[in-house]
Amino acid sequence: GAQPPIELLRQYMDHDGWFDRKENTFRKLVDLSFVTAMGPPGGGRNPITPRYMRHFSLIAYTPFDDSSMQRIFQSIFEWWFRKEQFGPEYLRLAAPIVAATMDSYKASMANLLPTPSKSHY
Repeated sequence: GAQPPIELLRQYMDHDGWFDRKENTFRKLVDLSFVTAMGPPGGGRNPITPRYMRHFSLIAYTPFDDSSMQRIFQSIFEWWFRKEQFGPEYLRLAAPIVAATMDSYKASMANLLPTPSKSHY
């Protein structure tokens, strides 16, 4: 089906702006950058057209397992605690904070499923 918001973005990316029908002028937009993210179509997410997708560099990755995620985020947390000169009592909290955050994320993903009746528009 038609996706008017995406078509407006595609039109900007193709032509650097939009035509103003009230004033019969072209509105050129400058110095804009787009950073986007999306999941695969399904569960309320619609596919985008190749005409729009051609404007982006696609990056895909294999999801990490829980132990890898724990190690990555715990390392970042511990680095930040050291950098900000937190005491060792705070450094010990990195692992439980990351574990609790991951548990919250997993619970959200299990209970807040996207549905077509709750679309992002």
